[in-house]
Amino acid sequence: MRVSWWSVALVATLSSSMMGAQQVSVDRGLRVANLWCFPLASDSTVYVYIPAVARMARDGAGLPQFSLLQYAVPTRDTSSGLGPITSTSGGGVFHFLVEYATSPDSVARAGLALREITHDTSVRIRGPLVFNQARYTLVSSVLQNGKAQVLATGRAPVMEGNRLALSFALEPEQATLLARSLEQSTSDVSLAFDLDFSGLTDAYEAELDVDWAAVQHSFKWSAGGNIYFIGVEVENKFDELVRTGGLRLKTAGNDPATEALVQVAYQRLLEVMFSPVEPDEVPAEDRGGMMTALSQTMKSGSMGGGMSAFGVHAGYRLAELKQSGHSTLSFNHRATVTRQAMLVFNAGSLLRQFGSDPRFVRSVSIDDPLYRERDVYVGVDGELLPEFSRAINSVTVTLRKKHQSGVESVDQVLLDAAAFRGSADPRPRLAYGYDADSNRLAWLGYEWRARWHFVGGAVLETPWQQSDAAMINLHTPYTRRRVELTGDIGTLQQRGVRAVIVQLTWPFFGEARLEQKVLRPATPPTEPIAFEVTLPRDSLSYGYTITWQFDGRRVSRHGHDDVGLVFVDEIPPDTAPVVTPVTDRSTPDSNRR
Repeated sequence: MRVSWWSVALVATLSSSMMGAQQVSVDRGLRVANLWCFPLASDSTVYVYIPAVARMARDGAGLPQFSLLQYAVPTRDTSSGLGPITSTSGGGVFHFLVEYATSPDSVARAGLALREITHDTSVRIRGPLVFNQARYTLVSSVLQNGKAQVLATGRAPVMEGNRLALSFALEPEQATLLARSLEQSTSDVSLAFDLDFSGLTDAYEAELDVDWAAVQHSFKWSAGGNIYFIGVEVENKFDELVRTGGLRLKTAGNDPATEALVQVAYQRLLEVMFSPVEPDEVPAEDRGGMMTALSQTMKSGSMGGGMSAFGVHAGYRLAELKQSGHSTLSFNHRATVTRQAMLVFNAGSLLRQFGSDPRFVRSVSIDDPLYRERDVYVGVDGELLPEFSRAINSVTVTLRKKHQSGVESVDQVLLDAAAFRGSADPRPRLAYGYDADSNRLAWLGYEWRARWHFVGGAVLETPWQQSDAAMINLHTPYTRRRVELTGDIGTLQQRGVRAVIVQLTWPFFGEARLEQKVLRPATPPTEPIAFEVTLPRDSLSYGYTITWQFDGRRVSRHGHDDVGLVFVDEIPPDTAPVVTPVTDRSTPDSNRR
C-alpha cells in the first residue's frame, strides 16, 4: 500500500492584531448558546469565544474547497518498440481545506445569553480567541488497510478564519474506497483538533501534597530512563493517584475541590514532572492511549466534553525525578495556565452532493510525465511566527535535489519577520525541475537543512534531512521552561537567613546564559519567584548556584537539574559549610544577567 502525503499547509492572512494573545479568566468561562465564552482578565465585560465547529472551507461563492482526482497512467511495453498498452496503473489525489467557523447568529445569541446571565447590558463579545498553538490529527481506516489509526498529525491554524490544507495521494483501491466513503453521511475521514490557549485562574486557598514514592511507582520510573506518555494517559494516572492517596488536594475550610482547582493542580504537577515533546517524538509503542482518546472524543461531539489541561495527543517526557518523601505545592495566588479545547471535523456527504460536478470530482487518463517542476512549501505556523520578533532574527532554508541524471539543483529561501507582511500567500516556496527523473516517485525526494540565526548572535545549523513531502514544517528548536523557587520561608527565618541568591545558567546553541533572582525571608514574596528559561529541545538541563546569606558569612551549593523546581530551604549542614567571608553585606540586585 502507498499513501504519500503531498501537502500539509496553513493558509492564512496574518496581521499583528491577529497574532496577539488575549489574557482570559479561564475559570470564568461559560457555555452559552452552544458556544464557549471567556471574559478578558483585564475587563470582565468583554468576552472572546472558542470557534463553534471545524468545517470544510468555502470559497467566495459558498462552495466547498475540495477536489478528488482519480487518474489512470497507461504504461507501454518498450521491449518491442512502441508496443500496445498492456497494463494500467494510477490512483487518486484528494485535496481539501478545513477552517474553524462560527456563524454571526451564534455569536449574537451567545452575547444575548451572556447579558441575561450576568444582568449587565454592557457585556459584549469582541471576537474569537487566539490560540497559543493548535494541532490536528487525521484518523482513517480506509487509507490504512481497514484498521482505524492515526494517519497524520501536525500544526493547525491558531485563529478562526485561517485554513488548513491537506493533500495526499492514494493507490487505486484506496481512491475508490474513499470515493464511496465520501458518499455517506459520516465518512471514514475525520480530523481532531487540539486547541491550546492560556489565561489566568482564580486564586485558591489550597495545597497539593505529593507523595513522590507513590508517583514514581505509578509512572514506573527508573533512573536514567526516558519514559514517554500521551496527555490523556498522564491525566488518568493523576486521577488514580488522587484516588489512592498519592496526591492529596487540601482546601481551606469546607470549600470543596472544584474541577477548575483540580485542573490547576494537575497542570502545576505536569510542569514539575514532565517536559513537552512533539507527538512524533513519542515512540510508537508508547502511543497506546491516543486512538482510545480520539475515539471517545469523536463519539462525544464537536467539543469533546469541555476544557482540560491535557491534549488528546500532546506528548510528554517524564523527567528524572530526584525528590523523595513529600512535597507541598501551594495555590494561594492567581496563575497563568494553559487549557485544551477540542473540535472534530468529518468529511461526510461530499460526493453525495457534489460527486457529479467536474469542478470537484474528475477522472482522467495521463500518458506523459506530469510534474516537470516540483514546488516545496515551507510551513511556518502561529507558534513560530511571534518568535521572529522575540528570539529569532532569520531562518535560511536550503533545498538540494540530486537528479537521476547526476545534475544537482539547489534553491534557498530566507524567512524573517518582513517575509510575512503584506503577502496574499504567506507560504514561502522552494522549487526544482525535471532532469531525466524517469522514476517519478524518486523524483519527489530531496534534501533540506535550516540555519537559524537568533537574537544575540547564536546560530544553529541542522544537518541535511531527506524528505519527499510537499511541505517543510519548521518548528522552534527550543522550548521555554519555568523554574520556580520553592521552600518553607519559616525554616529560612529560623535559620537566620537574610537572603537567598539563586543563579541559573543554561546553554543556548553555543552561548551560556545566566539569570539571578533574590528571595528575602524577612519580606516573603506575594507571588512565586520564577525563572523563564529558553533551552534547546535536546538539552533541558540547567545549572544552579544557591547562596544563603547569613550575618557575616555565606553558604553556597551548586548543581544541575531539569525538574523545574529549586528548593531554597535545603540548607547545607552548619557542620561543614562552604563559607565565604563577607565584607560587604549588600545583596546583589535580582534579575541581573
